Amino acid sequence: MQWQLAVAEQRLRFSRDLHDVMGRNLSAIAVKNQLAGELVRRGRLEAADDVRRLAEDSLRGVREVVRGHRNTGCAQRTGG
Repeated sequence: MQWQLAVAEQRLRFSRDLHDVMGRNLSAIAVKNQLAGELVRRGRLEAADDVRRLAEDSLRGVREVVRGHRNTGCAQRTGG
C-alpha cells in the first residue's frame, strides 16, 4: 500500500511540474505567435525567430521534467 501512495504522489508531482512548464509556455507561445504574425506581415521576418526559440525552450523544459521523472522513478524502483 505504501508504494501505491508513493506512485500517486510521484504522478501528482509530475503533473504539477508539467502543468507549470507547459501552461506558462503555451500561453506565451500563443501570444507571441499572434504578435509575430502581425510583425511578419509588416516585413519584420525575424519576429518568427522569437516564437521558434520559445517553442524550443518549452520543449527543453518538458524534456527536463520527463527526464527528472524517469530518473526519480528508476531510483525509487531500484531502491537508490
